[in-house]
Amino acid sequence: MLGREVYHNPTILAHVDALWTKETPAFKTREQIALDLLPYIEDQLRQGERLHGITRHI
Repeated sequence: MLGREVYHNPTILAHVDALWTKETPAFKTREQIALDLLPYIEDQLRQGERLHGITRHI
């Protein structure tokens, strides 16, 4: 199933796009993605959300 593969390998769709566009996909590192999430996480925590609810699928 594609949904399960995307969940475990999120960059797979960039590879599919590359087949159609003939462009090399640009990827962020996992570290950069986590750093990019920090402002959102901080905002959500201030609003009372639980960290687990934000990070459980990362």
